[in-house]
Amino acid sequence: MKDIKKSIFMKFKNQWVALDPHRKDGVIASSKSIKELEDKLTKLKIKDASLMFITPPDQFLTPVCQ
Repeated sequence: MKDIKKSIFMKFKNQWVALDPHRKDGVIASSKSIKELEDKLTKLKIKDASLMFITPPDQFLTPVCQ
């Protein structure tokens, strides 16, 4: 995947985004929940996007193992 400008993600903080390296901004769609994002991608007939959650720049995500 080509480099995507970090500043583009500022407007997507606390959201799930679907990424495509061939788009200018890299973002296909976004949503507050992964289920809604998957529904959007299904409607757009996109099957091979990379999904990721964008955390706010002043926070980081720590995985929890149970």
